[in-house]
Amino acid sequence: MSCYCDYDYSELPTFYEERTVKARREHRCCECLGAIARGENYQRRSGKWEGRFECFKTCQRCIDFEANIKAHIPCFRVCSIGELIAEAIECLREYREEASSLLFGAYRRDIRRRRNATAIRAARAA
Repeated sequence: MSCYCDYDYSELPTFYEERTVKARREHRCCECLGAIARGENYQRRSGKWEGRFECFKTCQRCIDFEANIKAHIPCFRVCSIGELIAEAIECLREYREEASSLLFGAYRRDIRRRRNATAIRAARAA
């Protein structure tokens, strides 16, 4: 499979750390907006972007989803944290012939993300 890779990494962090840790309390995944339960492993990425320190938490399900796409489309990269599902859908549309089941899974994750966002907004409003 041939791929076209054109990524703009203009917003590189001043420093960056990525590690897998076990949750001591419940967190929210920055990709799917789902809950990361206490005791569950998740990826913690922290760094300083444009003078601001930020920390992002990604659940194991999203990590596995990204790894599965990379296994089928090696040049797949997520350029913006929090945009895994949108960028996966965009990339998989180009490779729909080779990876139709992955595209279907990405659409399902997008629906779940939208439902999680709606539930979060409803909880905040209550």
